Amino acid sequence: MAEDKNYWVSLRKAARGHGDKKAAKAIRLVKAYLSRRVEEYKLDESVNLLLWSGGGGRIPKKIQLHLSRDKSDEPWKVSARVTERRLSTRSPRSW
Repeated sequence: MAEDKNYWVSLRKAARGHGDKKAAKAIRLVKAYLSRRVEEYKLDESVNLLLWSGGGGRIPKKIQLHLSRDKSDEPWKVSARVTERRLSTRSPRSW
């Protein structure tokens, strides 16, 4: 029997990062979020593509993760869904 779960992950903490390191920090946040909720998981390529689609410095504010597995002894397959593309960037200061 197939199991499904959906989670929304806020990436606010990664948006506070500097320069082009925001996407890498967002990946670490997603992995930490998943490790608190499930034992084994395998990230799909869609999660990586979504977080790196705006380059290293532009990430979405939050993403929806869809977890699925066919059997209870298999690891969870994690794919990303996005309904609205809002990128979080800081506006430059005017001196």
